[in-house]
Order: sequence, then structure tokens, then C-alpha cells
Amino acid sequence: MKKYEDTYFEQYIKVVQESYYELHKTNDLKPYIATKDIVLKYKLNNKENVFIALENDQIVASVTIGKGTIDNLMVSPDFQGKGYGKQALQFGVNKLLNQGYDEVHICYMEGNTSAEKLYSSLGFEHLQTTHVYRKFAR
Repeated sequence: MKKYEDTYFEQYIKVVQESYYELHKTNDLKPYIATKDIVLKYKLNNKENVFIALENDQIVASVTIGKGTIDNLMVSPDFQGKGYGKQALQFGVNKLLNQGYDEVHICYMEGNTSAEKLYSSLGFEHLQTTHVYRKFAR
């Protein structure tokens, strides 16, 4: 895992778009495909805490850490099921523990069973269910 660099920006956008498209479509979260502005605002707003896993200079996974939280974890669909998500999550958790946090929190969207299985496999326990409401300006 290495720190995100802007030289990977276009590739990072592509991985975000590919990683979240199905989940967004299933849950009707529009836009289904994130724009550059959305990626900058929500995924790369704290670049110094974004780390990427590479294979042959291609982004295969990414983890973003916050204050005792895993803020984002994604694996390129072409590389899912090969251990990259587990590797990225372990990296993020270890980074937070080394920063002195006693516990690590992570949120995921209900229905994302692969995420839930991964988190459970690494010892995460269900703490609470949160409902998030939104309204769009028209």
C-alpha cells in the first residue's frame, strides 16, 4: 500500500466508478456513476489519508482512514475476491491502531453482503444500524 498521488487521479476515478456503480444502481443512489467533482469532494477530500494498492502500476484497491474510522474501502471489480480488500482493510486498521486509536469503526450500506462478510472475517462486530435520509434540491 502506498499513499495516493495525483498522478493516479484518472485511474482512481475509474476505480470509484466501477466499484460503486452496481451498489448505487441497486440502491437508486444517483448519479450511479460518480463525476470527477463528486470523487474530489467525497473520496479525495482528505488525500493524505488515502492509500492505494497497486498491481503492475494499476490501482486494485484503496482505503481511506479518518479519526478512528475507515472512511472508504474499495476494490476494483476485476480484482475482487483475490484478497486485496482484506489487505487494504488490514492496512487501514493497523494505521489507525498505530496512531493510538483503541477501536476502529467502519460503516457500510445495507445489502453490501461482500463488505459485511469481509468486515466480519476480520473481527468487526455489528454495533448499530443507522438510517440516513436525504432530499435532493429540484
